[in-house]
Parts: sequence; structure tokens; C-alpha cells
Amino acid sequence: MSGVDVIRRLLGLMGAARLKCCGAIGACLGLEAIGIALAILAPYALKILVDHLGKGDASISALLAYVCLFVVAWTATTILDPVRNAFSSKINTRLVRELSVGALAGTLGDGRWRKVDSGRVQGLLERLPYNLVVLVDGLIWRTAPLAIQLLFSLVVIVRIMSWTYVAGFAALAVGFVAVSWLGVSRQVAVSRDYNERLAASGELLGDILKNARRVVANGATGYELAGVGASFDDRERSESSMNGSLIRLSCLQWLVMAMALFVIMVMAGLDVVHGLITAGDFVLVQAYAIRLIMPLSTVAFVLSQSAGALAAVGDILNMQGVTPKVPQHGKDRKPVSIRLEGVSFSYGPDLPGLTDITLEFPAASFTAIVGANGSGKSTLAQLIAGLLVPNAGTIQIEARTLSGAAEEDGIAQKVLYVPQRTSLFNRDLRANLMYPPFDHDEAAALDILRSWTFQDGERPIDPDLKVGEGGSALSGGQAQKLELARLMGIKTPCLVLDESTSALDPQSEARVIADLRRALGTGTTLILVTHRVAVARDADQVVWLQEGRVAATGAHEELLDFEDYRILWGSGRIGEKA
Repeated sequence: MSGVDVIRRLLGLMGAARLKCCGAIGACLGLEAIGIALAILAPYALKILVDHLGKGDASISALLAYVCLFVVAWTATTILDPVRNAFSSKINTRLVRELSVGALAGTLGDGRWRKVDSGRVQGLLERLPYNLVVLVDGLIWRTAPLAIQLLFSLVVIVRIMSWTYVAGFAALAVGFVAVSWLGVSRQVAVSRDYNERLAASGELLGDILKNARRVVANGATGYELAGVGASFDDRERSESSMNGSLIRLSCLQWLVMAMALFVIMVMAGLDVVHGLITAGDFVLVQAYAIRLIMPLSTVAFVLSQSAGALAAVGDILNMQGVTPKVPQHGKDRKPVSIRLEGVSFSYGPDLPGLTDITLEFPAASFTAIVGANGSGKSTLAQLIAGLLVPNAGTIQIEARTLSGAAEEDGIAQKVLYVPQRTSLFNRDLRANLMYPPFDHDEAAALDILRSWTFQDGERPIDPDLKVGEGGSALSGGQAQKLELARLMGIKTPCLVLDESTSALDPQSEARVIADLRRALGTGTTLILVTHRVAVARDADQVVWLQEGRVAATGAHEELLDFEDYRILWGSGRIGEKA
């Protein structure tokens, strides 16, 4: 996305009715108009004062009036700027909210979350407020008013003096813009590279911190620190390239401004000497030039900074998506039947997957998916839940073919998926226990956890307990019990548990599954990926996978006729036998 496209999109968002920014935009425009008028008026008042002083006919009252007018007009920006910034901040805050929500919706809503670098996205969103300040406050609210100020200044000059000065100021503006445009184009490229390096180092730091236990346990602290140092070296080299490009741009901008100002001032001085213009006219030209060059110097910095901001905000705009509806697991719940017809899926060439899967999961049934490690059980579960899209074949829910979780009113409304590795939010126990969708109050949920022996002893369960990042303050079994207690009695047409009881001992697992089935009743189709024979025995149907294919389906007792199936359980977990 080009820089022009980014600015156009931002202006469109600022004017969108849903952001409710029209009042703030109107206030900013009004204040800018006042600022422009005062910026033009102040030098003109000074010119008149100097001309009167030169003629010696200025009265005390006129002197005071013109001095007052000049001082007020020249210094008014000290009041106007903070007032405008207050309205501009409101616009920026609403833009940050809109773009952040849209970027998350686009990242999470259509499956792109499986391929995205979380560290990079987080870094882009964290820097978004600053980047918007650069673009909105710097580029939009400075550059556009400056261009208008230049235009009106030229009108005043041409009415008082000659077109020669207009040509000089126009050349200054055109030369500055041309040099800046070429320089910023280069700056955008190097800034995008720097953003990538910045995101990479941030992602690496986040990855190390999230896996700190593994790093320390493997004695790999030195290895990881060396990697962090190398990432910062790459970042420094990229930053040096960006700064070098910025210095070259600034030098060219200075050269254009210095040459133009020198020519204009010499030309005006000579005209004063030859009596073509007054000393007041000379002061007017000088004041307008200063009022133009000082903001241009600021704009030069803003333009250099905006290169990186344009690249980063452009990336966020490319992520935008429509905020999906909240899944309504509940009110008119009916169990659903699910059918897979000729479904195949592969993670890539020579990687394991699934081949030609045709299966039926009857409504309100309880199905156990079993098989050796790598047979495709979790892949099948994720396909059913819409988290993966098949390379071939169709998946139907109640005879309706679905293409993935992003489909409106689709799989997300029908199937709830719970993974083996329950990654809890870094919030308190209550927030995780009552995370939507849920269908119970806090007291009932805590009673369930107590009945499942969530913790040893008689001490009460503290709902304010911080569970840590990913649930690191809890054991694997506690994390799974917490997640399953949340789902007790939930009104969802289909529940897929992908080894979601794997960290429980056999007795706890049996109790949890029995309670869950009792709570769900006949209102939910239950699918459970498992390695435990006891679960398979209780299932209405067992789907047995081997090397990515369905080896057989049926009741557990029926499948025992297959030798490989008996061998699967004979070497099963914790010595369980078929």
C-alpha cells in the first residue's frame, strides 16, 4: 500500500460516521483556519508598522495598536496548538481503537492467525498511537495548513509587490516538495526494513520470555542471549541505514531552503536599495519566509518520521477485517450431525495429513477418535471445528457445507473446540472460569472444581488467584479441569475435545467425562480425541485412524476384532489393557 493510499484511507476513516469525529475535525479545521489567518496577518501588521516608522508619522496609539496586533497574531499559536491537539487526540484515540479492533478481527477472523507472527502484530499495534500522531498531527495537520498559508501569503505578496517574489516562494515550495518526495520514497523502503528488524527482535524477546522455563532447564540461556544480541545488531545496522537516508534527505531539504531564502532576501534587499519596495515590504518578505521555512523544517522531520509510520500503518490497514458476531452457543440448542465426504488435508509435501476421510457423526452421539501418535487425530478434530480447511472433500453440518470458521453464522456458531494444551489467559481464575461462552454462575463453577479435587486439602478455591501466562501457575491437570468446568452444561450443538483430559489421572478423567456427558445430555454432539481405552469403551462410536486414514469405525467391542486395534490398546497408556 502506497503512502498516498494510507493517507487516503486514514482520511476516509476520520470522516466515517461510526467514529463520531466530525465535531472534532470541524474544531481542528476552524482552529487551523484561525491560525492561518493570524500567520498571514502578523507579518502584514509588522510591515505597516515599519512603513509608518520609516515615514515618521506613526502616532503612539497607532504604534501600540500595530504592535499589539503583531504580538497577538504572532504568539496566538501557543494557545491554538494545545487546543487543536486536544481535539486531534480525540480523533487519534478513536482511530487507534478502530484500527486495532479491525486488525485483530482480520487476523483472528479468517484463519490468518495460524500464519501470523504474534510479536510483529503486537509491535505494530503498540506503536500505532505514535505512528498516528506522526501522520495525523504531523503530516495532515501541519502540511495541509502550511500549503494553504503559503498560497494566501503569495496572494498578499503579489498584491503588494511583484510576481518575482511569488516565483521565488513557489520555487522554494516546489523544490522542497520534490526533494522530500524523492527522499521519502527511499525512506519508506529503509523504514519498512527497520520495522521488520524491530518486530523480529521483539518477537524473539517474547518467545524467550514465554518459554523461559525451557530455556533455563536446557542450560540455553547463553545461546538465547547471543541470539538476542545478534538480533539487536541487525536492528542497529538497519537503523543506521535509515538514519543515513534521513541525513541525506535533510541535507537536500536544507540546501533547497537555504538557496531559495538567499535568493529571495538578496532580491528584496536590492529592491529596497533601488527604491522599488519599502523597508516594510522587505520585513514582510522576511517574515513570510521565516514563517514558511520554520514550519518546513518541522515538516522535513515529520516527513522523515512519516516514512516509517506510513509503512507500519499501511501494514495495519492491510490486516483490517470485519468484526465477527459473538457465537451464540445457547438459546435454541439442538445437537447437530456432521458428515465428512472424501476429505483430505496436508500440511505440505512429505508431511503427515489425512487422506480420503468419509465419516458420519450422528446428532447427540458420543464419538471417540483414537489412533497412534501421528495418525491424524488432532488434524481431524481441527477440520471438524473449522480451524483447518480441507484440501479436498466437503464437511457438512446438518447437510450444510461449510468452508471454515470465518463463514458468518457457520462453524463458529455450531462447533466448540477445546485443545489438549489449554492456554489460559494471564488473568485471574474467575476470568478464565467465566470466559465466554459459559452457562453457569461463579458459585456453581467453583463447586464443580471442588468436586473434581481442583486442589488438595479443604482450603477454599480463590477465584482471584492469578493463573499466570498460559496458566503457568497451575498444573496441567488443573488447567484442563478449569477449562472443562467452564464448559459444564454449555449449550453448544457440538463439542470437540482434542485430548482435553490427557493431563488427568484415569479416575479424574472418568469422573470429569461422566459429569460432562450428564450435563450436556442429549443436546450436544460430543467428539473426544483420546488415548484411553476406558473412554473408547463408553463411546457410542469409535473412529480408528491409521497413517492418516480411517482404519475402521464402530463400537469398541466390534473393533477388537482387528488385531492392530487390540495391539493399540495393549501398548496403551499407563498399562491399560483392552
